[in-house]
Amino acid sequence: MAFNRTFRAWSTFTVFLAVLSAQAGPITLRPEASVESIGIFLSEIVSSADDQGFSNIHLAPAPRWGQTVKWSRAEVIDLVAKAAPLVPTQNFTGAESITISRHSRNLDEAELVELLTAALQPGSDPERDGRLSVRLTRWSPVQVPVGKVQLVILDKPATGLAARFSVRFQLKSEEESVGTYSAFLEANLIRDVWVAQSTIRRGTPVDEADLVREPRDIINLRVPAWTEIALDPSFHFVEGVPAGAVVFDRAVRPRPVIKRMQLVRAVVQSGTMSISARVEALEDGAPGDMIRARNPKTRKEFQGRVINEDTIQVDL
Repeated sequence: MAFNRTFRAWSTFTVFLAVLSAQAGPITLRPEASVESIGIFLSEIVSSADDQGFSNIHLAPAPRWGQTVKWSRAEVIDLVAKAAPLVPTQNFTGAESITISRHSRNLDEAELVELLTAALQPGSDPERDGRLSVRLTRWSPVQVPVGKVQLVILDKPATGLAARFSVRFQLKSEEESVGTYSAFLEANLIRDVWVAQSTIRRGTPVDEADLVREPRDIINLRVPAWTEIALDPSFHFVEGVPAGAVVFDRAVRPRPVIKRMQLVRAVVQSGTMSISARVEALEDGAPGDMIRARNPKTRKEFQGRVINEDTIQVDL
């Protein structure tokens, strides 16, 4: 009984294959095809009048970017027979061989500029670090895989961003290298900075200075601009600033709370033990500054860190 059931099932399957082969139209192998990175599927390399689910038949991994795969018709039939035994391979016609490459598209200038701008942006906060814009001085579109492309900077200018510079970068797609390229760029770095509306003299408190905050291209500045948002009255100008000039970071410092020749308390801390003495400050100093001081009795000089308007801390 079991043998009879097996025989009937096999007979039915054989008849099914015969009917399928008789009804199926020719399967024509194309001479060329391009595929995506997910793999090579039968529907991409043949044409057929019948919809036989070829789009679900995976034959092999896709070739790596920039490479091709060449199969003879016999090799294709062998792969199909292994991947989908029910496909009637005796119906194969068409090219004697097929060359398979990857789907590609043009990477145009607008997309590349967007990728370069994101990769070269100097910081995570454009409002504080500046808003970068770049322009390509010359570029020829290149072929890249279909889909999203990533850009990795390989070499930045040794002196940092400038109005004109070159950059070397790598393009990648799904962790697959597309190629390494160089580009020549023009750039602007716009940041809201403090600008003197009139001449500012040394010693002027920042909240009394004639300042305005406005966007400026700072890409060619070799000295950092002052980036504080609020005009803190505890800061003052340690150097003059001409009218119309950007305020540099070096020009603004906390106002000294200790003055030169002032008697202050010097504190030496060692574990739980603390020793203090009255000393003479030899320099102006704001909180956190290291200043020179002198013991008025021994005339010995040393350095201490300003704590407040009456105290410096001396490290052993």
